[in-house]
Amino acid sequence: MERRKLGSTGIEVSRLCFGTLTMRQLDIDPVKGADAIAYALDMGVDFVDTAEGYATYEHVRLAARMRPGFAVNTKSPAKTYPEMEKSIEKARRELDMETIDSFLMHGCGGPNDGIQERRGALDCLLEAKACGMVKAVGLSSHFVAGVRQAAACPDIDICHPLVNMLGKGLPDGTAEDMDEACRRAYDAGKGLFGMKSLAGGLLIPKSDEAFAYALARPYLSSIAVGMTTADEIRYNVALFGGGSVDGEAVRLKREGLRVFVLRACAGCGDCVKACPSGAMRIADGKAVADQDLCVACGYCGFACKRFCIRLV
Repeated sequence: MERRKLGSTGIEVSRLCFGTLTMRQLDIDPVKGADAIAYALDMGVDFVDTAEGYATYEHVRLAARMRPGFAVNTKSPAKTYPEMEKSIEKARRELDMETIDSFLMHGCGGPNDGIQERRGALDCLLEAKACGMVKAVGLSSHFVAGVRQAAACPDIDICHPLVNMLGKGLPDGTAEDMDEACRRAYDAGKGLFGMKSLAGGLLIPKSDEAFAYALARPYLSSIAVGMTTADEIRYNVALFGGGSVDGEAVRLKREGLRVFVLRACAGCGDCVKACPSGAMRIADGKAVADQDLCVACGYCGFACKRFCIRLV
């Protein structure tokens, strides 16, 4: 597995990053999740992405017990200094790690939710970096504007953008717009690793083409992909390694996940606020997902206090 450096951070990672969001979406047990991560680590995948909202810290902690030494990225939606301080403490405690490789502001860069609005959270991250609690700081974003902000901000080390060949899930631009923004961030010395290359599962039937597109982006050091089974891991490792894939030996879900809203939905709007792609709206007193914008990230389901939203 090829490895690359994340910008000027000095952190070196595998081209394939193990994304743990899917474990939350599919309610994977921490022990089973840790076994899957360990399996990937044995195959050369040494970069794992998690987040406070994913509820997968235990999965990663158990994997680190079995296979210590891999790089970890986490994220927090905190907007203020006190909120981020709590998030950092929670991550270090629940991951059982003195130092976390990369810590990002989660979903930053949307309207009225950019770097300036989260300045307190970023200041906290910078202090944690100065104290050795994290090695690098930055942001993740579904917004072209968020990546452009990262490119222009000297305090940002790492950017985690949504990159897929369709531009699906971008509320404020096209695939070409995101490509230009990422190149700008890369030229500014930022380390970039991508997400949503399969557009929430919609591109699984064209996974070879979708991953080829992402891997051809020179600015992406790594690409986070959700994986839960040995078959998926072997398939992705083979594709990222440039090898051939035996279709008969690999069983992937052939259709992308979709948002399904239960009748019990009260139309509170929490999902609308949580959706980074602008795909959720309230119509006739009930949440509705725009499938053209939805990338099946699951954030709407996490935000729903009545558990009325499912990914199926």
